[in-house]
Amino acid sequence: MLTPNATVKLTGGSIYTISWSMTGAAVQRQDLSFSRDGGQTWQDIVTGLGSGATSYDWTVPNLKTKSGRIRITEFADGREATHDQSDADFVIKKKKKAAE
Repeated sequence: MLTPNATVKLTGGSIYTISWSMTGAAVQRQDLSFSRDGGQTWQDIVTGLGSGATSYDWTVPNLKTKSGRIRITEFADGREATHDQSDADFVIKKKKKAAE
């Protein structure tokens, strides 16, 4: 996983480009997941990315956390081949609603 990592501070509702490098030529699909609790639980961001993808424009969830992580899972021959995740937790700041 190239980005995001520990020094990143994101704002909810913004677009952030997640980037990674491929680990093997036999990859058939890739899934991205997000954790707000340092990797204890995960929720899908996107599933079924093509084998050549190395980035994804993610709409950051509007929540507050100091323990954000992203995971990439690569699949080959119909099963999980490998995965990688952010090297350390990153921060998301909740975007305040505009005054009406």
